[in-house]
Amino acid sequence: MANTREEIREEVYYILGESSDSTEYTSTRLNDMINSYQDVIIKWWIKREDNSQTIKAPDLRFMRKKNFIEYVPVVSLTVDVVIWDLTIDFDTTDFQDSWYLNILWDVIQYTWKTATQVTWVTGIEIGKTTWDAVRQIYKLPTEAWKWFMLEFVDSNQVYSNYRWWYFLDYVDYRMEKDKVSFYTIIWDNETTTNQFIDIFWWNRKDDKFIFHYYKKATTMTADSDESNLPDDYGKLVIAPIVAWKILYNTDEVQKWVELLSKWYNEMETMYNAFANIIKEYQKWVKTRWFNLWSVN
Repeated sequence: MANTREEIREEVYYILGESSDSTEYTSTRLNDMINSYQDVIIKWWIKREDNSQTIKAPDLRFMRKKNFIEYVPVVSLTVDVVIWDLTIDFDTTDFQDSWYLNILWDVIQYTWKTATQVTWVTGIEIGKTTWDAVRQIYKLPTEAWKWFMLEFVDSNQVYSNYRWWYFLDYVDYRMEKDKVSFYTIIWDNETTTNQFIDIFWWNRKDDKFIFHYYKKATTMTADSDESNLPDDYGKLVIAPIVAWKILYNTDEVQKWVELLSKWYNEMETMYNAFANIIKEYQKWVKTRWFNLWSVN
């Protein structure tokens, strides 16, 4: 099992040679630092203080998540739209009851629909005309901090003995769109956090996609909450960096130098462990970009 917040905090006190009722190093202060450094470690990029080299983590598979998408084909507007409209007219048959649209790169939210229109619309910033394309877009999960793959899965199994799948290319929204099929990430002006997947050059109803991403570190709010780092890595990796940060710029220079060295060693040990586990998997991905395989 992963270490709890309490176990990690107790390890920090042990490294510092302090009791858990210390008034100088309060539990509130340590709890905040534990969560902060867990987030840094999981987000991969660590710049060493001693030689300025950057340590990058491998694929931390315990942070991988996936989200399933059922594709909605593109349709066309049936009535012109102006910026103060509260409804937008098109064939809504396959669209979700309440979600988001992309029309002329305008991200628009609606909260209800009938058979021929979506209602209670917000976010229209430019007028649209009949026959403009209406695209259902798919919100990134709020826990996602980095995406790495959009996988198409043909659930209809159009080949009798085979399942057809491949990965779509990601294309930055600013680049020339010369791909046969691809996806990009867009956002709206209503919030600073919402991001959306938009799939292009695809129009087959009921096709399925799997969006693979890495989730954010989970904030430990109670002593019994477990770290995202598996096994004893909470105590081995998070605790020494918290203790180092507390002692940094104090008179105990030798102590914090030793702690910093210990942290780098333990963190690189953890990263290397996961890099070795997935080495063959990485080669497999490179050689099987487009695949057919038997499901019998």
